Amino acid sequence: MRQEDIRTKALFDNAASAYNDLVFFNAFTPSVFQSMRTQIARWTIPVAAALVAVDIWDDILTDSEFASYYDPVSKHQLIMEGVLGSFFGVTLYTDGFRADNLQVLNPGEVYFLGSPKALGVVMERKPLTVENTMGAIVGQSWRGWYMEQINPMISDTYAEVA
Repeated sequence: MRQEDIRTKALFDNAASAYNDLVFFNAFTPSVFQSMRTQIARWTIPVAAALVAVDIWDDILTDSEFASYYDPVSKHQLIMEGVLGSFFGVTLYTDGFRADNLQVLNPGEVYFLGSPKALGVVMERKPLTVENTMGAIVGQSWRGWYMEQINPMISDTYAEVA
């Protein structure tokens, strides 16, 4: 299980420097959180999750700026249950509650992840076209629709007789 996490982290490291800047900070504050989230959102990709090292979790619990964002009941729940929950609509995850030999994230590391629904697209070579068709042209008694759409590597032609 740890090897899979190490490979995933390596993929994140390779992808992180492609378009976004590294952010260096002394304390993880809501301002740092928002600046990191904005780097993903500027590509019109909604941020769905953040992976944080366990020391970042300490900043979230103890930093006065974060404390002002939570109501007293939520603060008590965070401290008592250790549930990360979400912040500004971003679900927080950590490997900090695992045994030391299973942790993958180094102190201070934070990864923001875009929503899977917003990643990747299917290219469309020809949009869906729909035509009314009749069998009377060839001497048969039927009517229906002819639909066609062309995607790369996939050529889909649909014929439906109604």
